[in-house]
Amino acid sequence: ALIILLELLDTTVKNQIDVERLKLPFLGLMPEIDTGAGHGAGKRVSEFRERDLFVLRSPRSAVAECARFIRTSLVFMSPDRPLRAIVVTSPGPEEGKTTTAVSIAITMAQTGSRTLIVDTDMRRPRLHKVFGIEVEHGLSTLLVGESTLDATIQKTEVENLDVLVCGPPPPNPAEMLLSQHFKDLVADLLKRYDRVIFDAPPLGPVTDPAIVGALTDGVVLVLKCAKTRKDTTEAALKALADSKARVLGAILNEVDVTSKRYAGAYYAYYHKYGGYYGSADEDNAAAKPSGATT
Repeated sequence: ALIILLELLDTTVKNQIDVERLKLPFLGLMPEIDTGAGHGAGKRVSEFRERDLFVLRSPRSAVAECARFIRTSLVFMSPDRPLRAIVVTSPGPEEGKTTTAVSIAITMAQTGSRTLIVDTDMRRPRLHKVFGIEVEHGLSTLLVGESTLDATIQKTEVENLDVLVCGPPPPNPAEMLLSQHFKDLVADLLKRYDRVIFDAPPLGPVTDPAIVGALTDGVVLVLKCAKTRKDTTEAALKALADSKARVLGAILNEVDVTSKRYAGAYYAYYHKYGGYYGSADEDNAAAKPSGATT
């Protein structure tokens, strides 16, 4: 009875059923990633970078396979009119939207599609850290005419993947994204690339993702397993609906696939499927939470 009561009082999103009850298409899950980088300021930056590029570094891991499944879900969602411009955001902070956006962009590029990832999180940008790029020029300088598109877009170590970092954070991000310059920029980017992934800030505190979402083919919501609350997700969906942005679906992030609590058929399938492809011990070990055993 106590267990049932605790489950009823738990208002977080924990599984695929919870996602679908919010009337959201379920695009897939991303397992927890443990880079084993330790603690400390310097190591923290290194850990973030290794986690964000994990799909590239460990292509046979369960994490990479899940990312490819999400890519396939997005590709087959609209076969007649391909989704070319996609916004990745989350209801709140620290739910893994940047790592997920980078993972989607990498898997898109690996199919041969010319792909660009754009940092529209002008309050807490991170893509420059992920790819080790200086922030002197970026989206912000581009929108005020202080740099050109050719000089601002930079290549990454991933074949077919370019990046447009944020640049110096401006004092008025929402106003810049509402400008005609940004609308024209989105149109120009779609002439150059097959896929454009926008890493946007969380929906809770700001309206930026809704603004960008209204100019693109749709928005992907990243929900952190057992952390993101259903009411904050509903508030995020309302904000997107108010801006007339199309919601493509949700990704359940940082799922502990070794936990019995999430050992439904869907998670068991992914764990086994990922294990098949991740024959390298280090790939599988990093996809488990700390302290997990085989």
